[in-house]
Amino acid sequence: MDTTKRALPVLGIAVACLLVGSAGGAVAGRLVTSADIKDGTVRSADLQNHSVQPIDLGKKTTARLGTVTGYKVKKVTGDLVANGDQDGFGVTCPQGRVLLGASGYWLNDDRAPQVYQVDADTAAILGTNRWSGGDDSLTLIVACAKAGPGALRAKVLGRTPVKPVG
Repeated sequence: MDTTKRALPVLGIAVACLLVGSAGGAVAGRLVTSADIKDGTVRSADLQNHSVQPIDLGKKTTARLGTVTGYKVKKVTGDLVANGDQDGFGVTCPQGRVLLGASGYWLNDDRAPQVYQVDADTAAILGTNRWSGGDDSLTLIVACAKAGPGALRAKVLGRTPVKPVG
């Protein structure tokens, strides 16, 4: 009986420490604010996807990211081309817009023609009609947009073919 009386205060202190210790973490978790976070310590892995919006960033940061607005898609179909003949033409984005990407296709043949970026706002298509069914025509689709300073722009590729999509 004597040992039980001596063990009660020790047990009480242990339970009190356990309660204070477990509650302390929960309280600290609720009290952390952005003022408690050292600059440069938050990493991409610490953020939930799509949780940071442009409004959450400073003006200097959003200016460096740039903006892309005023999307325009132009679709141009060329003349009919006889089997074995070659056709090609270019499409230029409207003034004030830059080329974001381009794709092209033959109307009847599933072989991809070559699509080139000529300069910052022009794409061209080139192909030879190999469709055994006769005449065919090329279609070129370009995506253009107004791009603010710092916005990503298509890289000028000269005569290097861009891999066709579709």
